[in-house]
Amino acid sequence: MAHSSRTARAAAHVVFVASLAFAGAAHAARNVDTDAVIIDTDNNLVLAGGRVSPGKPVPENFVGFGGSVIIDQPVGGNAVAAGGTVDVRAPVGGRVRVAGGTVHVDSAVTGDLVAAGGEVRIGKSATIGGRARVMAGDVVVDGIVNGDLRADGGSVTINGEVHGDVRAYSDEVVLGPTAKITGRLSYVSASITRADGAVVGGAVQHLDDLGSARDEVRDRVASTTGAGARIIGAIVTYLALLACGAVFLAAAPIFSVEAPERLRTSPGQSIGVGLLTIVGVPILTVLFMITLIGI
Repeated sequence: MAHSSRTARAAAHVVFVASLAFAGAAHAARNVDTDAVIIDTDNNLVLAGGRVSPGKPVPENFVGFGGSVIIDQPVGGNAVAAGGTVDVRAPVGGRVRVAGGTVHVDSAVTGDLVAAGGEVRIGKSATIGGRARVMAGDVVVDGIVNGDLRADGGSVTINGEVHGDVRAYSDEVVLGPTAKITGRLSYVSASITRADGAVVGGAVQHLDDLGSARDEVRDRVASTTGAGARIIGAIVTYLALLACGAVFLAAAPIFSVEAPERLRTSPGQSIGVGLLTIVGVPILTVLFMITLIGI
């Protein structure tokens, strides 16, 4: 039953994004840079380009890819972004999945946060309503995380508040003077620095040299790999469906103009082409998506 439910949700997700590609063509040049691509419906927005930002509040979901992605308008649903730099400066009503060279989250996020990058910073103005999972060379938490925090990085620095457990897998863990962890702190690290004033409500457990360390690391690697795969999978899915939608939109006007005349002059051939299209288009679409994944 759970597997069927996940399959149904995945299928609905694909249909939803494909419908965005068709419905947004009429808005393809609004409020973006000249090198940007936009799919814009009344409630959802997908952008790609050199520097992209919503430009207006997004009632439901936002997706952005580019050299620089700046979420500076409120997003009512989920947000997915990937770029050289990713800045989340406005509230997001759902989950946030971001990846970039540098990632800064400095606003309220109602749901969970998954972030990956060279540097990931949860700023002082940030409040994460759920859990936070961060994978980066440097992880800095200056804001508030209302769920558990799991961090993998060269260094993990906490100056803010975590209202849950913290698991840190890094070369160095630093708890600043304003750090407050209400739950446990478990870490695999060569060193830990705990400043005066740092508060840890639960136990502090060094996972090195413990019998459970291998299990903890194995579980964490599996979780990290899954989170990273979901980010990459979301990016590839959106780009592939975006490209497929562009191809279909380019071809649709031709077919709509020529179809009545072809049906009148050669009905048998038209029916044959129609059947071939029904069978061939899904196959070509899959091959096209595989080609994009290869690229």
